[in-house]
Amino acid sequence: MLKWSDNFSVHHPELDKQHKVLISIVDDLTKAIDDNNSRESTVLDIAIRLDEYIQEHFRYEEALMKQYSYPDKEIHISQHELINDKITGFNIYEVGKPMEFYEDALVFCAEWLLYHIMHSDRRLGLYLNQY
Repeated sequence: MLKWSDNFSVHHPELDKQHKVLISIVDDLTKAIDDNNSRESTVLDIAIRLDEYIQEHFRYEEALMKQYSYPDKEIHISQHELINDKITGFNIYEVGKPMEFYEDALVFCAEWLLYHIMHSDRRLGLYLNQY
């Protein structure tokens, strides 16, 4: 289970709000995977919702970086591209994958997300707070 903690804050209200949503969706996915009575379609629906919200969040962050001429924009965007490529490689939209697939993908995404928030997004938040 993954729950929001103030330790995850990047000190930018909108980014923190979006990160809370991402963590909430990850938590929903964790619960669905752990629930033995959960149907594959439920897990798949939540995984798709997570993927879609990640894309929305990345677009928002990248627009901020461009708007405020963030000096590490290219590095940050390349991190987004790498995780997007990895998620695309998972092919989450394919039906019939075993629950272990979703467990492994979830662990990978959750670890990446937390690391990215705590490091890259925190630097972005500190930069944006100058304005």
